[in-house]
Amino acid sequence: MAEPVTIVREQPGEVVTLFSVRAGWEWASIFVRPLDEGAEVVAHSSFGTYGYTWGSMGGDWRKFLSSCTREYAMRKMAGQAYDVPLDRDEFIMAMRDAVDDEEKHIIDAWGIVDSDQERRLNLCRDALGEEWGWEDVPLDALFWHFNETANGAPYAMELYETKMTKINPQVAGFWETIWTPFADHLRPETQTKADRAPMGGEGR
Repeated sequence: MAEPVTIVREQPGEVVTLFSVRAGWEWASIFVRPLDEGAEVVAHSSFGTYGYTWGSMGGDWRKFLSSCTREYAMRKMAGQAYDVPLDRDEFIMAMRDAVDDEEKHIIDAWGIVDSDQERRLNLCRDALGEEWGWEDVPLDALFWHFNETANGAPYAMELYETKMTKINPQVAGFWETIWTPFADHLRPETQTKADRAPMGGEGR
């Protein structure tokens, strides 16, 4: 069986724009290679390396990159590294907040919390307030204890799916410290103040 062939293709003279960002001790080198309808973006930084190739940006790459929302741009460039698990205290606090949010949702929708709904909400609060060695309990097991206490409340699984993770602090730091001034640098060349509505989902 023939060995697979590895091909390295060099393209001399290709235009790549390098942006250097410095913010105190933090730094980044952002490389942008324009394509026919999009661009390849790679950022090496003190917060890690991020990158994505957009096949289409719906127009000028400077305007596109300077207008992306954090959720859209960083989920593309960071991929699975965008989210990290909550730590134990954050998880418990998030679940407590979710129970409070659910109570507000019931009141907004129906004007009152009936006795069965109130019983379930209070059971959830009690379960999350128990002192039964949280530090030794995996978060999945802690959630299923909460779910069992909720007695099959329809919002329990939704809370599990939406409250187990948070944005990676490294990703958040890159966005705030590096990408935001980078986008500000791009913006005056492509947009007026009246043309700065956030974009997200225009590209692919």
